[in-house]
Amino acid sequence: MTEEITQNFPASYFEVDEATKQSGFTMASDSLTCSLLKTLAASKPGGKFLELGTGTGLSTAWILDGMDSASTLTSVDNDEHFLNIAKQHLTDHRLDLICADAG
Repeated sequence: MTEEITQNFPASYFEVDEATKQSGFTMASDSLTCSLLKTLAASKPGGKFLELGTGTGLSTAWILDGMDSASTLTSVDNDEHFLNIAKQHLTDHRLDLICADAG
C-alpha cells in the first residue's frame, strides 16, 4: 500500500494545519484519511454532507475541496474554541458550521 498522496492539498489546508498545531488540538485526521474524504465527496455530485466533529476544520477543508458547486456540507462541533479556527479559515458558501452537541 502506498502512503503517498497524489492529490493536491486544499488551498486552506496549510493555514488550518498551522493553526491546529498552535491551538494544541490533537485529534485532527491525518492527510491520508482526509484525502479519502475528498475522494468520497467527489463521488457524490450535488451531495448533502454532514460531518460530526469539525475540530479545527482539517477534514472539512478536504471534504470541501472534493465537493462540486452544487453540494453542501454541514459540520457540527461542540467546542467553540476549535470551531472558530475552522470559521476563520474556511469561508465557503457551501459550508454551514454549527456549534452544538451532535447528540
